[in-house]
Parts: sequence; C-alpha cells; structure tokens
Amino acid sequence: MQVRMRSRSAPFIALLLASSANCAVGQGGSHQQRPLQPLGDVLHLVFDTDKDGKVSLDEVQLQINTLTMLVAGAEGQQGEDYRRILSGVKAAAPTIFDLLDGDSDQRLTAKELSYATKFEDSLKIKRDGRGGGMRDFIREIFTTLDTSEDDELTAGEILAGCKSDEVITHLSKKLHELFPIRKSPGDLEGFVRSTIESLGGNALDEASVIEGIKWIDADADGIVQRSEVGRYYKTAAMKFVELSKQVRQIGPMFAMFGGMDGMQGGGPGSSEL
Repeated sequence: MQVRMRSRSAPFIALLLASSANCAVGQGGSHQQRPLQPLGDVLHLVFDTDKDGKVSLDEVQLQINTLTMLVAGAEGQQGEDYRRILSGVKAAAPTIFDLLDGDSDQRLTAKELSYATKFEDSLKIKRDGRGGGMRDFIREIFTTLDTSEDDELTAGEILAGCKSDEVITHLSKKLHELFPIRKSPGDLEGFVRSTIESLGGNALDEASVIEGIKWIDADADGIVQRSEVGRYYKTAAMKFVELSKQVRQIGPMFAMFGGMDGMQGGGPGSSEL
C-alpha cells in the first residue's frame, strides 16, 4: 500500500514499518517469523492509551481517527477498501463497544476485547473447508428472513423480520451460541434487532429498506439474492482478515510509539525528527 506521507508523519511511519519488519526476525539472527499476538490483545494494547488496563470509547475513537489519517493518502482500490472499512468501523464503534461491554462499566477489559479474536476466527475457513461459524450464522439470518424460501429477500421479508419478536429471539440464540458475550441470549436481542433494522435505516418501511439494501444489492433490482450475500460476505471477510493481520503486525509498535502523539512529537521517549 503506497501512502503519500506528510513531512511530520514520515519519520514516524518509516520507523514504525522498519520496527515491524524487524519483528519478523527471530532471535539469534534467524529469519523465522514470530507468531503474531491475537487480535483482541493487540487492540487492547493499541486502544488503552493511558495504560490503565481498560479501554474507553474515547480512546477507541481517538485511535481509529489516527489510523484513518495514516491511510488517508493510500492510492488505488486497496486504499479505497481500507478507508471504507475504517469508516464502517468508526460508525459502528459505539454499538460494538456497548456489545462488548458486558458489565456496562463503560470500559473494555482485555477479556472483553478477546471477542475480537473470536470474531476474526469465526471468519476464517478451516482446513476441512468449513467456515469458522460466522458464515453459518449469516446463512441462518438469510434463511430465517426468507419466509418464501426462494433464496431471495424482499423488502417486505426484511421488514417483517425486523418486527417479529420470534425472529429476533431465534437469531439472538444463534448469535449467543457463536459468541456468548452476555449471560443470556435475551441480552443480545437489542443488538440483533438494531442490526436488522439498519438495513432500512431504522425507518421501518419498505421504501427505506430498498434504499438501505443498495450496498449489497449488486444488480439493483430491489431484492437481495442469497448469491449476493455470499459474494459480499466472502469479500468482506477476506478484507477484515487482511486488515486484522496488518493491525496485528503494526499494532504493537504503533502503541509503543504512542500513536498520534508519537507522530506529532509527543508520546513516550519521542522527540521531533
């Protein structure tokens, strides 16, 4: 990924990349790559800017803004993809934060952030060809909403699912089986309902649903085919895993140099370069 660097950030990024590359060199001069830390551990390290052992939403948003600035000059389709992903992460951050915050203390512990690792694992294809769990959950959502059983979701079917307590309860149980992030499936119902409603922009009428599904409705026919969901899921999952790997590679050094503070001349042990 080629990035046009601002003069103040160039030394920081160069040092960051050099240090990250050096992590691939094992002890004793060997070139055996060291295992990367789990995603949840790296996110906790990066987001916990005040090093108090817990992460606040303000800290999350600060570091997301920093990452967004770092890829602002990335060129080509890859740059567009990363900016789109970060934009989506930023928009979803408050909702995801609340979901992970199991004890509702407005702080995320390393244990709570470990579900980021579990989420990443759920996206990966296993050696036997089976998915890690998320693909099956997406299929379950589609099948549950597809009451006509024709492998297509109309705006009416999505709308009906939003309003069905039975559907919400069923999908919450399935989500809880995959990610037991709360004590009971019932505690996840609000999240599941809001996720389905987001397809229609929360207006809950057929016109808004049709507008809301345009991002996944590749042929623009106002209907979501199972194949469209499959293609989008495959692309999104691959991009997430790729981005996760980069975060796991660069994250520890990013945290060490103090994120944006390190870039601007602050942070631990920093000086203007």
